[in-house]
Amino acid sequence: LSRSTELPYDIVAIGLATLEARRFIVPDDTKPEYNFRHDLLRDAVYQQIDASEQRKIHRSIAAAISSIEPPRLDLRYELAMHCTKANQWEDALTHFQRAAWHAREHHASHAEAHSLRGALTALEHLPPTIDNKQLQTEILLDLGLADSTNYGWGAESAEAAWELAYELAMDCASVCSRPRRHCCCISVRCHKRFRPTGPSLPVPKN
Repeated sequence: LSRSTELPYDIVAIGLATLEARRFIVPDDTKPEYNFRHDLLRDAVYQQIDASEQRKIHRSIAAAISSIEPPRLDLRYELAMHCTKANQWEDALTHFQRAAWHAREHHASHAEAHSLRGALTALEHLPPTIDNKQLQTEILLDLGLADSTNYGWGAESAEAAWELAYELAMDCASVCSRPRRHCCCISVRCHKRFRPTGPSLPVPKN
């Protein structure tokens, strides 16, 4: 908080203590954070901040989280959400992918699915290039696998993700060379039948 507001730590601590004393916020029992006493109170405060200022706040928070050394992988999803609210779509995509990878490594398939859906939302705000469409295909394949883990093989959401992945793959193949088209189609069909041993998303460095 001190990093994102660029205020001295002592000033931030006094402000938090004042808000807690007035029962605007309460400490979280499970992690070193504060929460608004009630969601309606949080929403009322947030609505008083204009949209441009909201984006600025989220950019500052994202920058503060990114500056933590060593990087906190468990904060990737939170970081991605702040980038989303700041309209930093390329950064949001990167961090959602990393959050999905982190969740998969910890066998947290529900968290993985949330992160993958966030990545798809970020892609919707980026140019529809061939590379982005191919990346969207890979994310949809992983989402289908995550949803099949969460809701059972053949779940409607998993089938829908795979069908869209197939359509995108065919669309990409129409402008690719024949060998590339063949590999792309085979990749989708194999993913629909077998869960891969490793992640299809690029493994992040951090």
